[in-house]
Amino acid sequence: MAPPKTLLYGVFLLISVLSLVSLSDANRAKKPKANKIKVQKELIELKNRMLTRERDYEMQVVQLDQLLEKNNELENRLGHLQNMHQVLLEQIYNFLGSSQLDDGEGSVTVRPPPSTTPDPSVANISLSLVAEEISHHGMSTGTFQVDDEIYILFPARHSCVLKQFRSGSFHTVDRLTTGTSISDCIHCEIEGEHYILLFQMLLPYMHYFKLSGKTFHRWSERGFEYYGKTYIRKRTKHVQCFSVENDDETKHFLSMIYNYDSLHDVMYWNGFEYVHFQQLPPAHAATPFTMYGETYLIQAMRYWEHATPEQIFHYNKNTDQFELFQTLVSDGEHSSSVISYFEIGGTSFLGVPIFSMNEAGIDQHVSQSLIYKYDTATGFFELYQGLDSVRPTMICPFHFGYNDYLIIANTWEGYGHNIKASLYWFNGNSFVSLGLLPTKSTEFCEAFKGIDQQQYILFSHGRDENGRFDQSIFKVDYPYV
Repeated sequence: MAPPKTLLYGVFLLISVLSLVSLSDANRAKKPKANKIKVQKELIELKNRMLTRERDYEMQVVQLDQLLEKNNELENRLGHLQNMHQVLLEQIYNFLGSSQLDDGEGSVTVRPPPSTTPDPSVANISLSLVAEEISHHGMSTGTFQVDDEIYILFPARHSCVLKQFRSGSFHTVDRLTTGTSISDCIHCEIEGEHYILLFQMLLPYMHYFKLSGKTFHRWSERGFEYYGKTYIRKRTKHVQCFSVENDDETKHFLSMIYNYDSLHDVMYWNGFEYVHFQQLPPAHAATPFTMYGETYLIQAMRYWEHATPEQIFHYNKNTDQFELFQTLVSDGEHSSSVISYFEIGGTSFLGVPIFSMNEAGIDQHVSQSLIYKYDTATGFFELYQGLDSVRPTMICPFHFGYNDYLIIANTWEGYGHNIKASLYWFNGNSFVSLGLLPTKSTEFCEAFKGIDQQQYILFSHGRDENGRFDQSIFKVDYPYV
């Protein structure tokens, strides 16, 4: 008997429904797999974009380094061309025997060549401001050179700021800190390595930072890294590092004068740190210098601290000790600041900045700073000349052309901050005043040669009414160039 039509229709409908269900399950199974493949493709594309951007960034870094190298190369070439230009002018001058050239449209001034003796015709020089910065950083403690670059240290309250002098301006490249207040920081070169020493103000420690690379860059990992610390007596007020050649051995020393009691310790580098070596009489400051292959330390004095004149100590290579060499002739009633040693034509001089006291022991401000000359006949320094000064802090010698100059760093008179530094020229027999320089009250000065071989003077001025310090760099040149 044939099945009823309704039954056949029901079976057909059931088969259709089951087919649709199977197809739907198959589609659902395929969809997650398709989504997974899509996500994987997107991740691969994102990774490729990231790799592309990373390669672009690396190429930009390489290009930036290349541009910096090119810039340094161009600066060096510019300095070389300037020197070649000067040499050419001097050769023209020597050939013509005149400081004026005729270019067909009138005379052109040519810088005179240097001579082997002081030349009064070119004694006058000019100082032009090339860089200035006003900040709360402390006064500079000096310049040093690494890889043909000039760096300057500024002790701030809680850090030692390292700046680079480049392209006529200051550039901060590092800040060294111990987390506490510091009183001073200096640069020392020991056995070919560069160190910066930080001296804590309250806790008696001296901290070492050692240069781990050869160059400084903000974006580089190279720079000064913490090296260690040494316990010291107390807060320092004047520190200088120096080296002594002794029997084919170089010894490295640190002259350290403490605050308040002015005790003077000489420290010795044992290969790892500075350790106590010798104690000298109290002083206000001490300057190391080398004369005829021998090493000396000269002490500056404060009348109200120790009523003794300035003393010079000589390092005796046989006894391995600093021994009293000479006591300078003094009235015993004046005070001196940091003393300078310099040479002119093979003759040794000492520049002693002096501010005097009156009978009541009051600072007179205006005084005669003293120049001492080494007498080869007697073997001692003799008083040579007095120079007018106003409460001076330093005497800065420098050589320009074939002339020699001194800058006396005058400070304040009363409560003013606009007292200018004095300039003196050595005429072969004495130092002659050339007037005042366009500076403010000066606490520190130093002459240095730039990477362009030009002569510069660094000035650190005292704290102004807003508690800020003014640092400036002047370029030395002839007035008409």
